Amino acid sequence: MPAIDTGGFRATVLAGSALGHGSPATVYTPLVGIDLSSAGPARTRLHLRADFEYAVMVLRGAATVAGEPLAPGAWLYFAPGRTAMEVHGDAAAQLLLLGGEPFDEALIVWWNLVARSQTEIEAALTDWHAGRFAPVRPGSLAAPLTAPSLDGVRLRASTGGD
Repeated sequence: MPAIDTGGFRATVLAGSALGHGSPATVYTPLVGIDLSSAGPARTRLHLRADFEYAVMVLRGAATVAGEPLAPGAWLYFAPGRTAMEVHGDAAAQLLLLGGEPFDEALIVWWNLVARSQTEIEAALTDWHAGRFAPVRPGSLAAPLTAPSLDGVRLRASTGGD
């Protein structure tokens, strides 16, 4: 995977093209995935495609993205129209940036499931618990992840900018 040093971050292009480099990973829709890692304080400005929507998650450490402080586990969403994003951190950190063309229909994204309705998510969750999904990594000895409970959760379908 191509890796580019930018402002104290090591940016690895996991999928798609970014920072003048393309990933060898095969993709079937226009998208981008970038792993941003720093060993200490870092600051960079990433150029973005205005027709993509983006989300950023801090995997370890802490960082500020487009002026928003982020801690591990929270996604920060950006609707189409953004052409650049400032990222900085005061200490070692790792972030995941994902982007792509927005879906033109309302969808629900919950845990690792994507559907058009709460009923479809519930059916997929039942299938997951029953082991009816293909293995994520065939041959892996690791047990499947345990999905969080949907008890009391009401999900709403939305399009990219909602």
